[in-house]
Amino acid sequence: MIDGIGIAASAAVFGMGESAGEGTGIGLAVVWQVARARGWSVELAESERGGARFEFAGVELIE
Repeated sequence: MIDGIGIAASAAVFGMGESAGEGTGIGLAVVWQVARARGWSVELAESERGGARFEFAGVELIE
């Protein structure tokens, strides 16, 4: 497990080119685009332990 400082819930993390480090800033933009293409939503929230939490809604589970 990697522990970090988390991401502020107000951060614009899903925008193309958004990066808090040395990354390209396309990873979460792709996640957002895939979620939208499937009719899902994805939001940034804070986890119970204070780190980043990504919440997906509208996902239909197949058993």
